Amino acid sequence: MTGCLYHPSKEYLKYCLNEINAFLKNENLQLNKKTRIYKNTNNFVFLGKTTKGKYGKYRYVNRRLKNKLQKYSNNSVKLGSLVESVKSYNYLMKRNRT
Repeated sequence: MTGCLYHPSKEYLKYCLNEINAFLKNENLQLNKKTRIYKNTNNFVFLGKTTKGKYGKYRYVNRRLKNKLQKYSNNSVKLGSLVESVKSYNYLMKRNRT
């Protein structure tokens, strides 16, 4: 499972991370090593959207489509999957231009 916390204060996020770790310790669980706090200015994409609620930019989409094309070339995915991805991203980009 993946989760994200957004807040302008880095100190508050550190506090939240400590609280989450304390809770998980009581449950004999722990966060994986990839857990970290990002700057508020980082523009990363999570589930297709940026931190501002917009859909991923062209560079991200281009990278994803190149990856899908490579998988198609290696017969890892079918042509229909590649076409649907292109159509989906095309629709999202047209919708996000405002």
